[in-house]
Amino acid sequence: MAVSPCLARMGKSVVFVPGGGDQARGMVDLVDMQHEHAFSESDVRLLTTLANAMSVALENARLFDETQRLLKVTEERAAELGAISKVSQALIVESELDSTIQLIGSQMREIFSADIVYLALLQSADESDPLPISIWRIVRTAHLWRRAHQ
Repeated sequence: MAVSPCLARMGKSVVFVPGGGDQARGMVDLVDMQHEHAFSESDVRLLTTLANAMSVALENARLFDETQRLLKVTEERAAELGAISKVSQALIVESELDSTIQLIGSQMREIFSADIVYLALLQSADESDPLPISIWRIVRTAHLWRRAHQ
């Protein structure tokens, strides 16, 4: 392995060992400022073993973090799908508009931890200017929902 002239001037003995085996993911450097030939072949072999072990440990930690992140994403998606399923099942049973709106609004408040959800039914003569026919305001209170106006 080539030694940088800057690093070679740092000390009388310098050892560079890549970490990660065939796929170098890092490097460990040893410098002895006072002694020439301070590091033996045995030292280099030991340093190589330690650098490879360090590389494996770091890669395992990276993979663990990635697994934890993916698990969290999966759990979030499962919760979202559960909420969608719950609303879908209730909508099949529910036929009254106010109850349906209250159910949808309550689920949205729960999913997004919102204090207030506004739901509006729109009617439009043309697509560019929809007008609200009804607006519901679902709030987090003892009385779970109120219809704002019709």
